[in-house]
Amino acid sequence: MPGPPKAPSQLCLVRGNPSKRPLNRNGPNPEKWVPSTPKHFSKQEKYWFERIAEDLNASDILTHIDGMALELLVGVYVEWRQHRDVIKKEGHLYRTESKDGNVMIRPHPQVAMMAVGLFMCSVNSDVFHAGVIQILLPSLPPDCVVVMDNATFHKRLDTQKVIDDAGHIIEYLPPYSPDLNPVEHKWAEAKSKRRAVNCSIDALFSHYMT
Repeated sequence: MPGPPKAPSQLCLVRGNPSKRPLNRNGPNPEKWVPSTPKHFSKQEKYWFERIAEDLNASDILTHIDGMALELLVGVYVEWRQHRDVIKKEGHLYRTESKDGNVMIRPHPQVAMMAVGLFMCSVNSDVFHAGVIQILLPSLPPDCVVVMDNATFHKRLDTQKVIDDAGHIIEYLPPYSPDLNPVEHKWAEAKSKRRAVNCSIDALFSHYMT
């Protein structure tokens, strides 16, 4: 069938290594290896690092080049679980009251951090579309309003369709309104922290950004 592959209707966990063949005859064949648990990890991070490493090793797919990727994965996963626990306890929404007495219903700040992904590449419409399907939509509660800025890759028709088909509404920010975009505030915090501690991007998101 011509055209790009269809987006999956649901994601499922595949255990083991269904395809034992290498990518190609001249493809790399790195040595099998189980990385050591990072000493700087918290107790919870160490637990999940060892558990996931055990599962990957049992599937015969863990190699010596996977250590850093696994470390980043576990850091993000544990943070996601922490946000999830807070939301379960406190709810997806909270009420605030302005100085003039108006009551506003706002999303819990932890909800915004439930769908975090780190892409080691430039973001285009294909990367963003994959992030929506694989990261954003599985993290959203029902009937959300998805607010985005006016970046071109936010407006691809099939991306809008998968969000709409999932039962959510899309709203775009006014042009040139970074003050209304919490992502801009988070990036400002990230840039400031990186300047202060002079660390790599990996270390920034693994250890400093919450």
